[in-house]
Amino acid sequence: MVGKVVAAMRRSGSMVFSVLRTDPLMPVTPNPTGSPPKTPDSAPAAAKGGDAVGRQALDRLRSESKTEQGRAIDTLYVRINQRAERMAAKMLGSKANRVDLQPESVVMSVMAKELPKLAVVCNDDQHLEARLLRAIRNRFIDRLRARKDVNPDSRDAEGEQTNFDAAAAGAGPRSVIAAYEESRVEQEALGKMVIRLTAACKTNDERTMVEQFLVKNQSWSSVASQLGKNETAAKVAFSRLRQRLLDHVMQPLQFALSGPEWAVVKCVCIDRRSLTEAANITGSNAPHVLAIFQSRVLPALRAEYGAAGIESLIRLIGKVRTDDDAAKKA
Repeated sequence: MVGKVVAAMRRSGSMVFSVLRTDPLMPVTPNPTGSPPKTPDSAPAAAKGGDAVGRQALDRLRSESKTEQGRAIDTLYVRINQRAERMAAKMLGSKANRVDLQPESVVMSVMAKELPKLAVVCNDDQHLEARLLRAIRNRFIDRLRARKDVNPDSRDAEGEQTNFDAAAAGAGPRSVIAAYEESRVEQEALGKMVIRLTAACKTNDERTMVEQFLVKNQSWSSVASQLGKNETAAKVAFSRLRQRLLDHVMQPLQFALSGPEWAVVKCVCIDRRSLTEAANITGSNAPHVLAIFQSRVLPALRAEYGAAGIESLIRLIGKVRTDDDAAKKA
């Protein structure tokens, strides 16, 4: 049953950005001082990380000019598409004549989904392209595992329909540009989560763990290296920080939910209890707790922090106790 909660969160987090507002947001970067966040272009060039060449695409994506954003996406699309075609050919090998991974379709889908978030969290153009290519490679692997040709109906490996209409938006990067222009609310939501997470931190090490592991999805080996610790010590430090972070980011939901709904949030998301334990505490049963989580808690989380924010929440909540764990403890 716990797996159903995580699966529901992952499905919610994997939804491609779809909103009504069309003016792109100037992305927000975490500000350790707790003062109002500054946009990337308001900081001195030396503080942006990398030189002008290393940040050209990101700076254009983060500008307020739709023309500049379009140019950045056009250029990225050409480079990423070429590399994706070579990647697909290498992965298929002798199967290339029998299996079509449809690299261009994958590139459009991945860029439409990932660019709004990556424009906020990436350090430079190299980091941006590496994250896009990793997502494309993972999509190729999923499709190979599914052992079926991909139809041009924009369905991903899990069978979910992507929410941008490539035919209506135009071929190639036009669909990506359309999706990016519709991402303002999602970027605002992610920026809100970053601000709340960093505001809960008391030291530079804590901020590093939040920004690198939760927001930028870096490996623990990378995070530990930046902290000057080994992986075990870094994970222990994060486990001590986790409760404070959960309290901080979940508290705003209390005003949007009823008492029983908030009780589910506290049990499952903050205290990280199993569904059976949550049912016992709330005087309900596990299926009812799961139904509340899916119908009320997830929509509230998505409204507050967006799809990208839910991905960070999954990493923050981490492994929760299963019903078997609860039984052993009893």
